[in-house]
Amino acid sequence: MNQTIMLTTTNCIEGFKIDTYLGIVSESIVVGTNFLSDLAASFSDIFGGKSRSYQNELSNLKDIAINGLIKKAKGKGANGIIGISFDTDEISGAGKSMFMINVVGTAVKITQKDDHSMEALSSNVSGDVVSDHMQLKTIDERFYQDDFQLTMSEIDLLLRYNLLAKIEYFMESLKNIKVTLNSAEKMRHDYHISSLINYLGKEERSEQILKFYSVIPKYLGLREEINRIAKALGLVDYKRLLGWLNSDNINLQHISLQILKIIKYEYSSEDIFYCQSIIEFLKYKYSENSLEENEKKMEMCVWKI
Repeated sequence: MNQTIMLTTTNCIEGFKIDTYLGIVSESIVVGTNFLSDLAASFSDIFGGKSRSYQNELSNLKDIAINGLIKKAKGKGANGIIGISFDTDEISGAGKSMFMINVVGTAVKITQKDDHSMEALSSNVSGDVVSDHMQLKTIDERFYQDDFQLTMSEIDLLLRYNLLAKIEYFMESLKNIKVTLNSAEKMRHDYHISSLINYLGKEERSEQILKFYSVIPKYLGLREEINRIAKALGLVDYKRLLGWLNSDNINLQHISLQILKIIKYEYSSEDIFYCQSIIEFLKYKYSENSLEENEKKMEMCVWKI
């Protein structure tokens, strides 16, 4: 069974109490700086797209480090990590340049203080619960407006009541924020993404993939955001991605190639089968010259399995 991990940079998690401190966990990622740009360019060049910036690749590596941190915390029996912090450094020498990212936090065992789920409401409810219920109804009604956007308090409300069926609300709000995204909106944009990661992280892995992949085709303009969420949670469905690569929708193809670059920590026999199928599909669909580098990357992925 997939265990939920709550993540925070603070020393506590609102609505939960810390039962046990299980110790410090850390994860380090070291890569060559030229590897970042080469990896970004390898798949996107198939369709004439642009490789992402160095800053975006750094953000992606942070997501990989977080995944490693989560795996180590789970190994200790934790369901939460508090006090998370990042440290980055560039290591140079002998004509080579390497980049190191280190993430550290404290693994903890937590329990929820109170059961606030809407299904558990008794006949005697507080005024706060009634107010929350009314606000949820207002969000439902606003969703169909063209400029729908969630406020931070509304996001907190959706997280508190664990309404996983509302993933589309996050995506729609992100889509509308991105239309006019500026430095003032950046914080709210990033808060949406981190909240959605926590939102999906409360569910079983199979349900995470089912819910997340079901909304992707409707929000193809959120390529970077979709990739960040998929990386943070390790949501790689090779079977679905192979189908998307074989579709006529070039945006779905782009997103599929982005997600394929995510390194999973565990691979099933089904994963291996569909990885090989993807390699054969790309060989067949494109010329050897255009796929020479991409094939090497894909085969490296399978070799690591």
